[in-house]
Amino acid sequence: MLVSVDDVAAQMGAPFPLGDVAQRRLEFAILDAEAMLVDHFGDLSGFDPDRLMRVIRWAVAEWAAQPGAGVVSQETSVDDARTATRWENGARESLRDILARYWGDLTPERRRRRGAFTISPSYQPGLRRWPH
Repeated sequence: MLVSVDDVAAQMGAPFPLGDVAQRRLEFAILDAEAMLVDHFGDLSGFDPDRLMRVIRWAVAEWAAQPGAGVVSQETSVDDARTATRWENGARESLRDILARYWGDLTPERRRRRGAFTISPSYQPGLRRWPH
């Protein structure tokens, strides 16, 4: 693994030590993120290792920090009164979707093309061509 569980936990601000289930969950997520990057880019040896570790660490930390999907409710009863509070969490974002937001940081030429549009100086006065 390029990134350790402790690196991701530190990125999340999680308390140490992690429980066994949380640690295994992060290990699998790190391995999945590495496999997804290999599927997308092929060989990863040409990338800057520090940048590669940062992308994996950020993506896995963001994925792990999401609240669980489903409904959470809390009921309180005092004497004859009863109060119920209910929250509904949206669906969790997949690790692949989160990783896709970050993998543009791996290649400098992809980082330069960010934005909604680009402006290139191609206009020349007096040269208007209309389709016939």
